[in-house]
Amino acid sequence: MKFSAYRLVLLLAALLCVAGCRPSTHYVTVEGSVLGTTFRIKARTTLPADEIYTEVMALDEEMKHSMSIFDETSLLSRINRGESDSLDSHLIYNILAADSVSRLSDGMYDITVISIIVACIGALVKEHGGIQWLIEFIHRRVKSKKGAQLGIAGLVAAVDVATANNTVAIVMSGSIAKEISEEYHIDPRRSASLLDIFASVMQGILPYGAQLLYASAGTGVAALEIVPYMFYCYLMAVCAIVFILFFSGREK
Repeated sequence: MKFSAYRLVLLLAALLCVAGCRPSTHYVTVEGSVLGTTFRIKARTTLPADEIYTEVMALDEEMKHSMSIFDETSLLSRINRGESDSLDSHLIYNILAADSVSRLSDGMYDITVISIIVACIGALVKEHGGIQWLIEFIHRRVKSKKGAQLGIAGLVAAVDVATANNTVAIVMSGSIAKEISEEYHIDPRRSASLLDIFASVMQGILPYGAQLLYASAGTGVAALEIVPYMFYCYLMAVCAIVFILFFSGREK
């Protein structure tokens, strides 16, 4: 028993010595800008932060030299101008990755990215006051009950053009539509119907909206070529406008 305890003590001492000889690790945070965006790395490593930053910057320069569309001397820029037909490891990796994503998403990756970009553009329009200007512009020109209903219809349609998303358009237009409907004594149900109808109408005929983009991807037909055949959307808009002009005072 004493011998076994003695061996155990020696083993523990040896393990402590080995652990003490290993280089100490700690969390390192590195931040900066690369490829037109920002990065933040937090890692448990023995490397100093400045060495990690230097390696990241070196990789950034290598990637820019390969794929930057803003550098006329980059390999990608020269390929686009027809001055080269060679590929480096970075371009090959990204092409293979894009092909893999395309196959896994059944060819819908491009359409999804386009929809996201359009949504981002809509957010920028809102952030810089474009949507608010549009809302105030329509609000100032409403003079009657019929005009109020047409204003609600035009408001949500215009916001949908800016955002390419009928749900977002309805949410963004809802508050001002509520104000208009209360001011001109429009039934809230009618106001809600107008928002829904004209957001759907506009969304259905937008060539850069998600619906037509997906239809285009699935059929191989350009979205603009589908637009003239969206009869349901056109008939829905005509019926709604006729109802506003000739039955706007009719209450259930």
